[in-house]
Amino acid sequence: MGDGLKRALLATVADRFWSKVDKLPGEDACWVWLGARRKQTSNILPYGQFRLGGQMRPAHRVAYELVNGPIPDGMKVLHRCDNPPCVNPHHLRVASQSENMIDHHQKGRHNRRPEKERIMERLKKRNSPRLATLGPEWFEQTHR
Repeated sequence: MGDGLKRALLATVADRFWSKVDKLPGEDACWVWLGARRKQTSNILPYGQFRLGGQMRPAHRVAYELVNGPIPDGMKVLHRCDNPPCVNPHHLRVASQSENMIDHHQKGRHNRRPEKERIMERLKKRNSPRLATLGPEWFEQTHR
């Protein structure tokens, strides 16, 4: 496959991907995935899903790859913002599984408080200027 065709295919994938994202205003804002999501259970978070090459892939990993290139084998993509539906590439970083577990414990995600409560608390700590206007309805819409 020639370079021109590869670039055209990547542009089509990127256009399709980014059309499913709500890029909230503000330099540090989360970009909320509006497409399909994994069903949330007690131990599975509602990460976005994107069909690529006939397979469902985690949307945050696709966002990272679209901007930064391939993720090294065995590496995870972590959210700096701790918001599972966020696909803002500036909120994502590559880390090992060990780093993921350290991050998991440092941010208090190893306890069993309800996900809604944990995410709202993290957002309040970040003093998000829009949080005061969004309230619980926003959480329900963005964390289905």
